[in-house]
Parts: sequence; structure tokens; C-alpha cells
Amino acid sequence: MKHLFFYLSLSLLISVYDFAQIESSDESEETLVEQRLALEAEQNSSVQLQQNNSVLRGTNPLFIGVDDVTIPVYLGDPATNMWDPGFTGFQIWGAAYDNVNDKVYFNNGSTLYEWSVGGTPVSLGTIVDTAGATQSMVALAFYNGTLYGTKNIANEAIWEINTTTLVATVVIDYVDGDFDLGGLAVDPTTGDFYGTNDDVSPHGAGLFRINPDGTGTMIAPYPAGETDIDGLAISTDRKAYWIVDEPGSIYVYDLVAGTFLSPLTAPWTSSETFCGGTWISGVVPVELVSFNASVSENTVNLYWKTASETNNRGFSVERKSNNTEFTEAGFVQGFGTTTESKSYSFNDKNLQSGVYTYRLKQIDFDGTFSYSQEIEVDVIVPASFSLEQNYPNPFNPTTTISFSLAVDSRVTLIVYDILGQEAALLINKDMTAGVHSINFNASGLNSGVYFYRIEAKGINGEKFVEIKKMTLTK
Repeated sequence: MKHLFFYLSLSLLISVYDFAQIESSDESEETLVEQRLALEAEQNSSVQLQQNNSVLRGTNPLFIGVDDVTIPVYLGDPATNMWDPGFTGFQIWGAAYDNVNDKVYFNNGSTLYEWSVGGTPVSLGTIVDTAGATQSMVALAFYNGTLYGTKNIANEAIWEINTTTLVATVVIDYVDGDFDLGGLAVDPTTGDFYGTNDDVSPHGAGLFRINPDGTGTMIAPYPAGETDIDGLAISTDRKAYWIVDEPGSIYVYDLVAGTFLSPLTAPWTSSETFCGGTWISGVVPVELVSFNASVSENTVNLYWKTASETNNRGFSVERKSNNTEFTEAGFVQGFGTTTESKSYSFNDKNLQSGVYTYRLKQIDFDGTFSYSQEIEVDVIVPASFSLEQNYPNPFNPTTTISFSLAVDSRVTLIVYDILGQEAALLINKDMTAGVHSINFNASGLNSGVYFYRIEAKGINGEKFVEIKKMTLTK
């Protein structure tokens, strides 16, 4: 609740040093209370295990809760505005859903918990920075295997939280006082950070997209009469749910259409200070059991296998080299829904020398996606030009001719008979550096001795010519 005595006794409860962490003297009463509670959470970081209740997994995807141990978390269905109570005994400041491991992370200030959906919540410990100082988060978000949090006292930023060590590091550092992000979420479609900002100055209170450089882009202002929105969840169909700790409305904003939809009705009847929410549908439907790579000349061959699939549209094969970002190298269709094991492969051809990193982006038909682990391969392009002896030789009627290009080149490869007359033109085009092979079918030629001649003109001006003999026996 918003108690006035919190504000009146603020100077008695906070030391001069601690007060310096509260950036603005004209913050709202609600914001000052939230900052005081965050400071207290950092000063008293002992972990207290509370009542452990479990809830059966339901079909309702919207997880919400407030910072009152007597009020349960709720799982709601936005389509019907129906809510099922979940576990009780915990304060909810922020919440984030890990769609790979099907668990919700939630926190009470600096204490982090996890709830395997349908199981029992457990405490993970205290969130700290790299120097071991306790860090109190007011909101959480999860994306692509990483947990994030945000603070309302210095250092106000978006932090990355290691869920094993509980060490937090800053990833997006906006100016303290520019934003007071009570709610934080990541758009599962774009990977963009969004936050509900309570600060009227300097940018205005509302929903913001938080950019990598620490700036913000206003998406929509708060509805009339709202000054404090501390929970945010974004669904897989890009609906943003603005969760208020007070009884009343949960606002729904369509990020695609850019408009508010009909609000939901919050299930609690008392007013608290913090609240959190997350979207818990979209469990990754594909069980990936292996992902491997091999290199053949200047081609990387990728292989992967699934144990079962549900709603699997397919796999985007992503590649990066050196300090570049991941880009799509190709797409492989999935099998939709199947309980049978399936095998896949993809060949990434004509690569330059270098170290390449690959990952799979598995995508559902509803747009939900998840990444595999990354694998690294080393492609070595030959340092010189060469022409290999065909194999087999003698042959009937097919044989393989291989050659190496030190640089990208214009290549011609011609087969001549014993009289020097052209018998077959095999290649006449630009080709990339690396090792290449071509299959020659001589079924239309007579038995005898033939010669094959390569001429390569490199982009560096180097010219390579070589001739070898082969024998066709029928």
C-alpha cells in the first residue's frame, strides 16, 4: 500500500550515503517507497526460505503476482479473463519465463527464486555484482538463455544475471534518473527490450523500447490516471501486458497494431508496492538430441537429430565468423508434429578460410523459437593452385577431377582427345577459392587417351595452367 508515513520518515530510515543513490528529489511517493524498499533489500540480503506451495501446470499463459506473501500468484487466460491461483508465501517483485527449461524465475529484491512450472518454488540465493555487493532488482526478463534484471536505484541499468553464480553485470547502461523501469520484458519475436517507465521527466511515463545504446523509444504513454506500472509481460503474438500492483486493470497493448486493446481485470483486491509478470506459454517443442559438424574442403556439413517434435516449422541455420553477427545461411523444413526421431543435414558451401560458428534457430508455427548450442569449425583454403589426377584412372565411364584455387578465379576446364581436339567443356565460370571437384561422364566418347587442361585466372592477377592425362576404357 501507498502509506504516507513512508515518505515522512524517509530521512530517518536512510543514511546520507544511501539517500545519494536516489537520483531525483521530485519522485512520486510510490517511487520513493519502491526505492527505499530496494535499498533495504540490498542492505539486508539474508535469504529466507518461505512457504513452498506447488500448483499444477495449467493452460493459462499469463503469470502475475504482487509483493504480499498472503496473496497467491495467478495464472490467467487473456482470452477469457479467468485466473487460477498458484503458489503462495512469496513476494513477487519481478518474473521471467525460461521457455527452454520450462521454469519461472522470480525475485524479492535481491533474492532470486525459480519455479519449475507445476512444481515447488525454491530459493537460488542472493544476486550480487562482480565485487560481491548485493544487487536488488525490481524487474526480470528472460531471452535466448539469459536472465536479465533492472534496478530503480544506482546503478540504474539492465543487468545480465548468471543463474548459476547469481553474479550480475551491466549490459545496457542508461543514465540514472532517465528511466525508472518497474516492468521489464523482451519481445520474443524481435529480441528487443521493453520497460514500463514511471519517471515523468525527462522522457515521460509510458512503455519504452530500451535501445542498446541506453536511449529509449516511447511506444505508448501510460493510460490516464496511471503513474506506476511495475509489471510487464510480452506474449508470443506480441501483446504487451502492463501489470499494476493495485486492484483494477491490467492494460493490453498490441505492439503490431500499435493500439490498446480491452484491459483485463486484476485478480487481487488489495494494493501493494511491487508486482511482476511474465508470459509462460511457448515451451520449445523440439527435443534436439545431437548437433554436429564436419569440414570437407571448403564446405561445412552440419548434422542434427531430434527425438520428437511438436509444431515444428523448421530450423534456421545461422552462421558467423570473426566478430560478425549471426546471419541465416539457410533454412531446413521441420516435420511439424511427430513422435519419431528425425535426422537433418545442411551443407554450407564455397567458404573462405576462417573460423566459423554455427547454431540452429528452431522455430514453431506460432513464431516461438529457441537456439541450440553453438559449434565452431575451422575451414582452411589451399595456399596454392593445383590440379589432381582424376580418380579412378583408367575409368569407365565416369571419373572425378579435383583442383584447388588459392584465390577466387575465372576457371576453364576442358577435355581434349589425342589429336588435341576439344572433347568436352566441363567448366567455364568464376569460382571461389578452395578445393573443388567435378564428375566427368564420358559415356559419349570412345575408348582412348584423353587430356584435361585447367586454366585459372586469379583475382590477384595470378594465372595457373596445368594439363594431365587420363584413360577411358570401355
